[in-house]
Formats: sequence, C-alpha cells, structure tokens
Amino acid sequence: MNRSLDRKGRGIQTLAMSEKLEAFLALPPEESRKRLASFLGDYVGPLCNRREAVEASVNQCTGAASIEEWSELLKMFEMLGREFGSQPGNKLASDLLLAFVAPLLKADCSLSGLQHLDQAIAASDRGERVMLICNHLSYADTICTRGLIQRAGRNGIMQRLCPVAGPKVYIDPIRRMGVASSPSIRVAQSTQLTSNVADLSPREVAHIARHCLEDASKEMDRGRIILLYPEGTRSRSGHMGPFLRAVARWLTIEGVLLLPLGQWGSEEVDRIEDDFIRPGTVHGCFGPLLNSKALIDEGLSRVEVAARAHQAVAELLPETYRPDPKATRVA
Repeated sequence: MNRSLDRKGRGIQTLAMSEKLEAFLALPPEESRKRLASFLGDYVGPLCNRREAVEASVNQCTGAASIEEWSELLKMFEMLGREFGSQPGNKLASDLLLAFVAPLLKADCSLSGLQHLDQAIAASDRGERVMLICNHLSYADTICTRGLIQRAGRNGIMQRLCPVAGPKVYIDPIRRMGVASSPSIRVAQSTQLTSNVADLSPREVAHIARHCLEDASKEMDRGRIILLYPEGTRSRSGHMGPFLRAVARWLTIEGVLLLPLGQWGSEEVDRIEDDFIRPGTVHGCFGPLLNSKALIDEGLSRVEVAARAHQAVAELLPETYRPDPKATRVA
C-alpha cells in the first residue's frame, strides 16, 4: 500500500491489485482477450456446473468486440481506482459483466416494483438528482443488481448507474469489473468500520468525503443514478444493519430523490467464506421514491432522514432479512 496525492491534492492509499490480475493485464492485448473467458471461469465455483456456460457467454461477448475496444478497456481497467472520487466506466466492461453474471442467476430470480424504477429514471431524465439505496449482503450485490435489471428489460440504465465503492472493491477482478461497467465513485472507507483498509486519519477521510459528495452531485447532474450501500459494510448475520451516520450527508444532498431497493439472495452468490462465485436465486424489490428535501422541509434532521430511508429499505425485505426491531437505524 503506497501513499501519494491525487489530482486534487488529497492524500490517498494506492492499493495493489491482486497478483493474478496484474499478471493477466501484463499479457499482450490479443492474448489476454483470448484468455479472458478462462480467467473469469476460474472465479466460478468448482462444483456448480456453470463454468462452461459462463465461459461460452464471455467468449461470445469478447468475440464481438474489436481489438481496439479491448485495448481501450485494458488501459482503463489498469488505471481504475488509483485516485479517490469519480472513476470512468466502459461499455464493453458492462457487456462482459452481464455475460458473466447471466448464467449464474437462476431462472427463479425476480425483480419487482419496476414502476418505481421507471419513475426514478423519468425523474433523472427531467434533470432531477436520483440516488438508489440498497441493503448490503455481498460483494456481488452490484453485479446481481445489474443482472436483475437486464432481465427486467431496463438495459438503458446500465451506463447511468454510478456505484459508490470503497477501496477493497477495486482490488478483486470480478468486483473491479462490476464498478468498471459504468462510472463509479471511489470513497475512503469510514473510520467507523473495523474493516477499514486505508491508513487515513479521520481528518483526511472527512476531506475526501467532501470532495466525493461534490463528485456525486456532479454525476447526478450528468444524468447518473448514484448507487449507495448506506450500511457501509456487508451484513455478517443476514439481517440489515444500521446506516452509517456519515451517510446522512449523502442522503440529503440538495434536491436528491432516494430510490429504495431491498435485495436478498446475493449472499449465496458470493459467500463471505468463499473466494469464488456460485449460481444463486436473487430477488429485489424497489420501493416508492423518497424526497429528501421534502422531509427536511417537514423538520426532519439529516439523521432522521437517514432513519426514514433505512425504514423504507427494510420494509422491502423479507422478515428474515430485516433489522432487529430494537436496533438503532443510524449508528
């Protein structure tokens, strides 16, 4: 882990990619394109009988891409996440991610509440700021969300989703491909979390957070829909945890509309104890939009708005995934 400054003078931690990923990116472009399906196939569970289908799907996608498109993706992929703040996205990365995940999502997956997603897209089309907020069960959450949205026929939103992700997401090849699929925002992990991998002071984290908030506003003004996991870390119990207090500022960005999404089943696709992906049944449910400004105008504080947003997501989940009724909503 190397310490340096980003383009805005913010102290950063440059996290090394996995050795396997570095070796793959060092291959000549034509060679890496030929090997991509096998490379990604290594991340499919050994006993799930889906590796062949995944590799065939990925091969079909790479076969349709030009060497110029592939070389452009490699260059972007190598540079991704070196600084905090807004990161670029790539259409081919999105196509490859969907090719990878489609064979892993079982036929009985479902996505409901699509009318609320459509309303959010329409609001973004009108120039309003929209943020998608979701519970966090797995590093595969974003990958699964994209796969479910594709199955629902809402492909137009793929390049508009802008995930907010911590440093760890940019290290692993599959997670990295998930955030490379569209613009993303790399944030410094909250000092509240014991899993914080960056050696940053609270003051540095706060400084970076302010700039990332500005980047989020700019992305939404460009028509992006921010994708945020306000718990800040995966649930270890399966029950939804509290939203981080620091996230309240994100949820009350001026003029933002909040689109709640409850998602479950992704914890079986990418289990905490595994280092591979397996097939699974994932479900998602969108809820009605929340107008954070209207809630503030009603007299709610930022933290109270965050609590209301937490409740909106929790109510979309099955009982077994909901938070403990006695637990605090914002911590």
